[in-house]
Amino acid sequence: MIKRNKFSLTTSVIITLIILSIYLLNYYKLQKPLNDIIRKDSVIKDLNINIHYKYYVDFSDIVISLKSFTDSSYYPHIFNILWIYSYQIKKYDNVKLNIGDDSFTYTLKEQIGLQDSMISAIESDDRNKNINVFIYFLNLSDSMTVVYDLQSVDLNKSMADIFRVFLQFAERVKSFKFENLIFSYKGYHKFKIRGDYFQKLGEEYSWQNPVYTTRTMPVNIYTMDGKKAYHEWYGGFIGVSLKELEDFNDFHKKWWLNDLIKENP
Repeated sequence: MIKRNKFSLTTSVIITLIILSIYLLNYYKLQKPLNDIIRKDSVIKDLNINIHYKYYVDFSDIVISLKSFTDSSYYPHIFNILWIYSYQIKKYDNVKLNIGDDSFTYTLKEQIGLQDSMISAIESDDRNKNINVFIYFLNLSDSMTVVYDLQSVDLNKSMADIFRVFLQFAERVKSFKFENLIFSYKGYHKFKIRGDYFQKLGEEYSWQNPVYTTRTMPVNIYTMDGKKAYHEWYGGFIGVSLKELEDFNDFHKKWWLNDLIKENP
């Protein structure tokens, strides 16, 4: 009886040590580096993102879980945290993202790939310095809707600078298929365009006259409730061109410039 109790106790201790070792491995390898990044975010320091290996012992896959947020302004901060952490995420074959009760596979790695292309577009042209954009899916999970989120821009940048960066990004991801792209400023959604038009912009960037692209873009812009944001103008070339450029300027003002001016009176 004593021997059996000793054997049972020894087995329990071994199992406990194995479980503790697995927990510590997951914590120090994955969770702690993520926690350190979260604590540096000035907006959502108390954000709870749980990360671990699949089944806690499958070292080729990882699972990331976070609660669902109804305020879209949180998503740029969440994505920024995951983007900074992406040096870890890129190491694994599969990344499962749990948001609330829903699960998604691959969506986070796709968003990281899009953000890589965004960074590449910005760094490819010295004129793009001090323009910061996040690219992520709506709610971090809806891969049919991409959010083009302008996060920061120098006061000396023009509408043409912001538009150029957008077109350079479009050229780099022209093969990526989705339904809608949302123009957002610091997490607040303002307008949207259709995915096929975005692809067209990317395909034409290398040869299309930028003035033509500028003039014809407003008629392809929609409000967030799906209505046309701007008219299609008819009449003489000069008069129509002036109206189209007015609409282009109005789009940029409502998308980001008015907010930027409010922030820097």
